[in-house]
Amino acid sequence: MGLISRIRLGFVLIALLLLMVGATSYFEIRNLNKAIEIDSIERNQKNIHIEDLVLSQYNQKDIISQFALSNGNRDFYMQSRENLAYMITIVEKLAQYNTPECDVNEIEESLTKYKSILVKQDVQFADSLNNWYNNELAVEDKILSENIVKYINSINIDYINKENNHLSSIYRKDVRTLITLLTCMLVLFMFFVLIRILYLLPILNIKKGIEGYLYNNRPYEVKSDGSDEVKILNGLVEQLVQNSESSEDVENK
Repeated sequence: MGLISRIRLGFVLIALLLLMVGATSYFEIRNLNKAIEIDSIERNQKNIHIEDLVLSQYNQKDIISQFALSNGNRDFYMQSRENLAYMITIVEKLAQYNTPECDVNEIEESLTKYKSILVKQDVQFADSLNNWYNNELAVEDKILSENIVKYINSINIDYINKENNHLSSIYRKDVRTLITLLTCMLVLFMFFVLIRILYLLPILNIKKGIEGYLYNNRPYEVKSDGSDEVKILNGLVEQLVQNSESSEDVENK
C-alpha cells in the first residue's frame, strides 16, 4: 500500500468515526425529543382527564334530580304518594262492595282532599324548584360554564404554545447537528486536499522524476515551490542527480 493510499485510508477512517459520532448524537437527540414528547403527551392526557372529571361532575340533570326537593320533605312527599296509591286501591275495592259498615262517599271525599293537598304540595315544590333553579342554579351554572370554557381554552393555548416551542426546538437541534456534522466532514475533506496538494503530490512528482531518470534516461526536471522540507528534499535529489551525471562524465573520459 502506497503512502497516499495509507493517508487516504486514515482520512476515511476519521471520516467514518466522525460520521458515527454525528449519527449517535443525532439519534440521542431524537430519543431525547421523543422522551420530551411522551412527557408532553402524558401531561396533556392528565389535563384531558381533569377536563373529563370536571365535566362529569358538572351534570345539571343529576343536580336537579338530586336537589329537586330541596326543602327536606322528599321522604315525606314520597311516602304521601305511596299512601295515596294505597288508599286509591282500597277505595276502588270498597266501591265494588259498597258495604254499610263503610261510607264510600266519605272516604272518596277525604281522598279528594288528600289529593288536593298533594297537588298543592306539588305546586309548592314546583315554585320552590323554579326559584332555586332560576335564582341559584342558573347563576352558578353560568359561572361554572364560563370557568370551564376558560380552563379548556387555557389548556389548549398552553398546549399549542408548548407544541410550537417543542417543534421549533426539534428543528433547531436537528439542523444544528446536521450542520455540525457536515462542517466537520467539509473541514476534513479540505484538510485532506491541502495535505495532498502541499505534500503528497510533490513527493509523488519527485518519485516519478527519480524513476524517469533511473529507468527511462530522462532528465530530472521536478520543480517544487515553497521553502519547506519538500523543496529541500527536491534540492537534495537534484544534487544527487548532478553528482551522478558528473561521475558518469568523468568515467566516460
